[in-house]
Amino acid sequence: MNGKPDTVAYNDSSLLTTQYLEREIKHLEKLLTQRIDSVDRAVIVAHENLVRVPTEVDKAISHLHDVVDITLVAQKESVTKQIETLQESIRKFETTIGKQIDQQVLLIDTTNVATNAKIDDLKERFVRIEGQDKGSKNFIATIFLVTISIGAVIAIAIVLMK
Repeated sequence: MNGKPDTVAYNDSSLLTTQYLEREIKHLEKLLTQRIDSVDRAVIVAHENLVRVPTEVDKAISHLHDVVDITLVAQKESVTKQIETLQESIRKFETTIGKQIDQQVLLIDTTNVATNAKIDDLKERFVRIEGQDKGSKNFIATIFLVTISIGAVIAIAIVLMK
């Protein structure tokens, strides 16, 4: 064998190795391109999530804000109705109290008229009796003065005995 077959074999294996390497390099390029594309898609998705999540949070906050506003308005209306009901109750109570006061004034006036009539009657009787018993009154006054004098003497005697 002269040197040619070795060269052909060498050249053939070199050619096969080159072809093999080129094929593997293309395969690696394809894999790396796929990986880079995957990373690019992941970055895009991450960016979209980064933008979308705050937007969704903002929407949720806005929705909660609306719910709170609606609830507060409903509570305000409820309180307003309660206040109106209480004010009406107070007006009715004041009217009732006013009527009761008027009735009490009427009762007091009626009682005063009756009491004044009785007092006038007693005065008339006293005046009549006074005219009849003028002499007996002097006697009663004398007995009263004597009783007071005796009491004073006894009180002085007790003080002196001590």
